[in-house]
Amino acid sequence: MVTKGFVYGGSVEFKCNRGYTLVGKHITYCRTNKQWSTAVPQCRASCQDPGILLHGHKIGNNFSHGQKVSYSCNRNYVLEGTQTSTCSDGRWSNKMPSCRAPCAKPAAPPNGGLRDRDFRHGQSVKFICRSGYQRVGTSPITCNDGKWNKPFPVCKGICHTPRNPNKGKLHKKFLAGPFLDGDVATFSCDNGYDLIGNRRIRCVEKVWKPSVPQCKARCRFSGKPLKGYVIKGPLVIGEMIKHGEKITYDCLASYTMEGSSTQECDNGRWTSGVPKCKASCVRPRSIGNGRVSGKDFGHGKTVSYRCDGNYALEGRSTLTCDDGRWKPNPPVCRASCKDPGSPANGKRQQQGLRHNSWVSFSCDKNYQLEGETQIQCNDGTWRDNLPKCVAVCPDPGHLTNGIRRGKNFKNGSTVTFKCNENHDLIGNDTIRCEDKVWSGDVPICKGAMQCEMF
Repeated sequence: MVTKGFVYGGSVEFKCNRGYTLVGKHITYCRTNKQWSTAVPQCRASCQDPGILLHGHKIGNNFSHGQKVSYSCNRNYVLEGTQTSTCSDGRWSNKMPSCRAPCAKPAAPPNGGLRDRDFRHGQSVKFICRSGYQRVGTSPITCNDGKWNKPFPVCKGICHTPRNPNKGKLHKKFLAGPFLDGDVATFSCDNGYDLIGNRRIRCVEKVWKPSVPQCKARCRFSGKPLKGYVIKGPLVIGEMIKHGEKITYDCLASYTMEGSSTQECDNGRWTSGVPKCKASCVRPRSIGNGRVSGKDFGHGKTVSYRCDGNYALEGRSTLTCDDGRWKPNPPVCRASCKDPGSPANGKRQQQGLRHNSWVSFSCDKNYQLEGETQIQCNDGTWRDNLPKCVAVCPDPGHLTNGIRRGKNFKNGSTVTFKCNENHDLIGNDTIRCEDKVWSGDVPICKGAMQCEMF
């Protein structure tokens, strides 16, 4: 304080120490009323430098009482707090604000996308998913000083609700809503049915893996085959066998199995019937003038028969053992026939001399066969006698305007002739074959002569 006296007209001047600012009139005068013209001023302290704003900058370097500073943030940073602060007697009216950092752009979830594009502090971003996918997680999420306040959501594929297997069921989900990627479905079967496949399956990229299981019925064991036994499988009739399990059978010695030796249960039905055990056959009997070949006489096996030379097999050459019996009956060996020769004035067309073979005969010109044209060999004997070729006359021809009776032109046979009405026969009406010559010429038929009436 600088004084020039406290008398009328005197003055007092005030000054503040360094670092302080005078508030009020710096000079006051003594008035006639013995009062000072102004109140005593005050010295207000300056404020300290508020410091450096991280990720921003400060505007203003005068920190005296009553002075202001303002703040701004770098690009994409958001100022949080009061932008301006005033120094008041050594204290700032507001705390220094802060610059909040932006967040990194979140990656769009697979099979989804982002709906917003502002990633600054305090801003929110919404997520969307493609059709067939469902969002799992929070949306929107908010940027908080460079960090998102929640984890990014994901888009999970939706699996259709699997069907209940026949004779089984799907257990309900613990949480409501559709099945999503990673969810597990659990199955069970009704009583008497077995689950084939995985009891638990998982939704993977909108597809169930592995596939939905099946419930398969069990099969009832009906017993072993007669003359047989079970090698592997149940022993109690009526026992229930699981789907896919097998029973293996075998037959007693000297019996042969007919059918499959293994049965498999396929959803309540056996893949094949119970096999049968068939008896073997005794050694087949031999046959006269022949022989049998074959050493295995089990069911279904065959033996073969052959005849000796000049003998022919009558019947089946192969027999099959059928549950202890040979079928059909054994064949027989039939003898061949001797050469029957040829008839005089004729010839033979030979087809064979063995049993059941045939021999054909024909006669020379002007000879006629008397007897069978074919004879058959029957076990060494010809069924018919050798035919004969007898001499015959040539065909005498037919009458003009008449008829001929008789087709046998052998020696001693006769042929007769007759004319039509109104015709007269000229010659003999009968001729006889005598030593290949007719006894007379063939007659003729002439029209009858008629006289006019008068």
